[in-house]
Amino acid sequence: GCLSSLDELIAAQAHKVEALKTHKKGMMQQLFPRKGESQPRLRFPEFRDAGEWEVMRVDDHGTVLAGKALAVKAPGPLRPYLRTKNVLDGLIDLSDVLKMPMTDAEFSRFEILDGDVLLNEGQSLELVGRASIYRSEFRERCAMQNQLLRFRAFPATCAEFAAQYFRKCQKDGTFANVATKTTSVAHLGSSRFSALELAWPWLPEQQRIASCLSDLDALITAETQKLEALKTHKKGLMQQLFTSLEAI
Repeated sequence: GCLSSLDELIAAQAHKVEALKTHKKGMMQQLFPRKGESQPRLRFPEFRDAGEWEVMRVDDHGTVLAGKALAVKAPGPLRPYLRTKNVLDGLIDLSDVLKMPMTDAEFSRFEILDGDVLLNEGQSLELVGRASIYRSEFRERCAMQNQLLRFRAFPATCAEFAAQYFRKCQKDGTFANVATKTTSVAHLGSSRFSALELAWPWLPEQQRIASCLSDLDALITAETQKLEALKTHKKGLMQQLFTSLEAI
């Protein structure tokens, strides 16, 4: 009855989320050049005559900085910082933010600002370079530890485009290819990441691609939240049923 129709709703919603994720993956493969190529398979009609994408270093498009090494006994007040655990694929997770001492000078150097793209510097080979744009999710000023790299886009580069591009590079193994591997951890390295050559379009095309992909991300997030709400609702119903059955 009630529960089985809820199960059907949950299954349908889960299918919808998966279909959207598959669609996004396909769009990423079409809108960005494949590994070793400098042109994407698909371009929006208004950019078909905009000329070739230009192969450039990452640091031609923004500044790259590694975070501060963890030092518990260093001078300065305690400041919040983000690390690998906080930077997921396209998501900043603030459920566990730590603090370490930093001087004012260090804090302003390693601070992260709205629009910065953060990448996992050290990770497993599959996850090295996992990236997300920072949108001032943390309510106060915040820095980063050296497990992370910060890419701060120049004015002629769209930060959201860079974030989507880097997410693609993490998923297709581009970052894993340039990373150095020690025992269990792969390191992207700020100098290797800075020197990585990728093909970039002009700013308007970057913005067009970024808005298409971030709209898809927003849709995926919204539909995922609906799925979670349905699951929570089912859990609540189950508890009510069991409680009323026990009462009988």
